[in-house]
Amino acid sequence: KLELVQAKNQAEALVHSVRKSLTEYGDKIDAAEKAKIEAAAKDLEETLKSSEDKDAIEAKSNALMTASQKLGEKMYEGMQ
Repeated sequence: KLELVQAKNQAEALVHSVRKSLTEYGDKIDAAEKAKIEAAAKDLEETLKSSEDKDAIEAKSNALMTASQKLGEKMYEGMQ
């Protein structure tokens, strides 16, 4: 039960962080990449609302992290 709560908390924080980054840096990536990130974030949010499956939540979190790698690269470049 504790692991599920932790997975949900981490997933919610990830969605929040990615959406904030998209607001700030979304114009620096192409539309297709941005759409992939938004779809992965929405998919994770839907899973959080409808599932008590820790593995599913973690899988969707990993998918969002993978999708948002390009965004992270742009953020890092912006900090240079």
